[in-house]
Amino acid sequence: MQTGKIVFDVTKPPAEVWARLVDLERAPDWVRSMRGSDKTTPGPVSVGTIFTQKVELNGATNQADIKVTEYEEFNTFAHEGQSGPAAYSSRFELEAIEGGTRVVHSFSVSIGGIMQMMEPMMGAWLKKNSRESVFNLKRLIEAGQ
Repeated sequence: MQTGKIVFDVTKPPAEVWARLVDLERAPDWVRSMRGSDKTTPGPVSVGTIFTQKVELNGATNQADIKVTEYEEFNTFAHEGQSGPAAYSSRFELEAIEGGTRVVHSFSVSIGGIMQMMEPMMGAWLKKNSRESVFNLKRLIEAGQ
């Protein structure tokens, strides 16, 4: 399993960060490799909500269903998914700080079967993609978008 963690501060209150973070249908605006994200379960986002996402990796677009696994308003948001032999998870923790919000983003990927030897390469890609994506998110939130 490959894991990573990114900590960053946003100069907006937790409610504004939260609103943008949990709106996964708008995730392609800030996730560099995402080509689409559609909520496939009815109602507001909560634990158990499923999104179908399309992510580009090395020129190929892969589709995966992700499921929200944690939803504690203004505090914790997590989801996990599977695409072929790759299982991944993403977790965001928000904390109010002076002048804004501290965000801790933890993530992991594991690959099973004969593709397991690709796990270090996939982990490196995930770390780079996650770092670029969260700083895109920070920029959009601070710009009020």
